[in-house]
Order: sequence, then structure tokens, then C-alpha cells
Amino acid sequence: MNSKLKKLWRSLSHFATPGRTLHMNAVFFSRNLDSDESIDHYVMALKNLANTSEFGALKESLIRDWIVFGIQNTSVREKLLRDAKLTLETAIEKVASSELTQIQLKQIKADKTTDESISSINTEKPPAKLPSKFSMIDCKFCGGRHPRNKYLCPAFGSKCQKCGLSNHFAKKCRTKETRQPKIGK
Repeated sequence: MNSKLKKLWRSLSHFATPGRTLHMNAVFFSRNLDSDESIDHYVMALKNLANTSEFGALKESLIRDWIVFGIQNTSVREKLLRDAKLTLETAIEKVASSELTQIQLKQIKADKTTDESISSINTEKPPAKLPSKFSMIDCKFCGGRHPRNKYLCPAFGSKCQKCGLSNHFAKKCRTKETRQPKIGK
């Protein structure tokens, strides 16, 4: 049994070398919070790296300090630096609160953009769609321009004020004489 322990110690001894500790410290101090990484994931990674380093009693304060210096958001970093009694827990809480606020602001902005898009869709009038089989004409009955279709002419069904006949306006009337409309029978 004793020989097995010696073999195990020899196989694991390269992990306890001074070069290994220096390397793990360098990995710890080069670790920053990625833009798409949550604070919880970042703290877990820092704790795992700190466990492989020989920080001893300084481990918690070094993790706290590296949270402050590892985050990308400068305004949150400033808030953390202002707190003279900052602990690891309060640093995590403040950064998590900031993350949540940023997510909520993005959601509000997305909702506002969606609402504006919907309102612009609702307020725009669709273009008048004309049947393709009717060509546009200068109408000889109303004087306006519309597709060649008597049902689309505003004069269709109206009575001329000049001659009294139907389906044209007085300004387009072709009669030479003015007729008096018949009154009663």
C-alpha cells in the first residue's frame, strides 16, 4: 500500500511545483469578465482559479478585487470602488444588480421599438390599389382623373345642374341650352 501512495505522489508532484503556482496565479490575474458572461459564472471561474493558486487567507479579498478590476462596465467599477467596506458578497450583488438592470433596459428598448413599429404600421394608410385592367383616364363626365370604370366616377349617379340629365357634372355638360328640371307631374 505504501508503494502505491509513493507512485501517486510522484504522478501528481508536477502540479505542486513553483512554476505551476506562478502560472495559475497569472491565469487568475489575467481573467476578465466577458461581455456575454454572467457574474455568477465569472465568480465561479475566479474561485476555481483561486483554489489552484496558493492565496491562502487572501483568497476572498483577491477574488473581490479581481471582480472590481475584471468587469468591463466602468460605471459599475466606479460604484464598487466608492464602497470602502466592500465585501465579496456585496460586490457580487452590485454587479448582478447592474446586469439585471441592463437586461431590463434592453427589454424596455426592444418593447418600445416594437410598439413604435406597430403604431407606424397602424397609422400608415395603404396605397389605393387600382385594378390593373382599368387604365387611368381624364374623365369627360366629371373632369377628374380615375380608372376607366363608370362606377369609380364621382359623377356617376349624380344629376347635372345645367341640363338636369344624369351621370355628368355641369362643368362637363355638352348641351347648348339650359333645361329647366321638371317640377312634379
